[in-house]
Order: sequence, then C-alpha cells, then structure tokens
Amino acid sequence: QIVRSPVIHPLHEANCPYFRSLPEHPTFQQDKGLDVLRRVLRAYAVYNPAIGYCQAMNIVASVLLVYASEEQTFWLMSAICERVLVEYYNTKVVGAQIDQVVFERLTEKHLPELYKLLKDRLQILSMISLSWFLTLFFSVLDHKVALNIIDCVFLDGPKVVFLGH
Repeated sequence: QIVRSPVIHPLHEANCPYFRSLPEHPTFQQDKGLDVLRRVLRAYAVYNPAIGYCQAMNIVASVLLVYASEEQTFWLMSAICERVLVEYYNTKVVGAQIDQVVFERLTEKHLPELYKLLKDRLQILSMISLSWFLTLFFSVLDHKVALNIIDCVFLDGPKVVFLGH
C-alpha cells in the first residue's frame, strides 16, 4: 500500500534518475533491481514526506541494496536521513552545505595550493564537492573506499569525513 501511494510529489518522482543508480552493477541493469530501488525510495518518501526524495538518495540507496535487503535498506536510509546526516537530504541540503564550508576551510588550511587552483578555476569549491558528500563519495571514489567511508559514517557519524587518518 505504501509503495503505491500517490502522496509522493510528482517532481520528486520525475527527478529521481533510477536508471543512473549504479548502472554498472548487474542488479540495476534489470527492471527487477530498479523496481526494488523505486519501492525503497517511494516508501521512504511516503514515510517521511518532509524529506521525500532528494538528490543523490538513489545512489546511496542503490549501494545499500547491493548489501542489504529491501527492508533493511529502507531503515538504513531512514537512519542516514534522520539521525546520521541530518539536514543533508532535503530541499535546501543545509547539513551538506555546512559541511561544504568546513571542507573548503580545511582544504584552504591543509592543501593551500590545491585550494587556490580550484578556487581560481571554479570560484566555489562546492560546485564539485557537494555531490561527493551527498552520494557519500560513491560518485567519485573507488567502490571499496567509499564503502569504508559509509561504514565509518555509520559508526562515528559524519565527522569521519574530515579526519585525516
């Protein structure tokens, strides 16, 4: 019943690129895998309409589905959105924007040459790094490295992204 609910905002549904969720993984090269992903995201959107569907949730959910059941993925997404990465997944992505400022300051302090190069070319570092944070680095890092990051985020919270060891 919850997966068939019409409560999901049409823009959320239209903006969710299910077909781009881990397209290299065999699970998501078939309708069956995409249907499971769609059900998880729709169920979460109905469960928590204040968040609904937000950019990059499909990437995170698809990675979780490789390792967890449909129900486990739903509850993991709930934990990520409501307790671990609070304010990351909503229309304003405030939590992720705050982390962008922290990331930019740390880059400026510890990697000044890289910071200057990126700042000169992009003006705003978050133009490239926001998607890194929202996808929990699955969009830019080797899959195994990104899995280690998500494990650490579940264990110690988002601060691990900024630790240097």
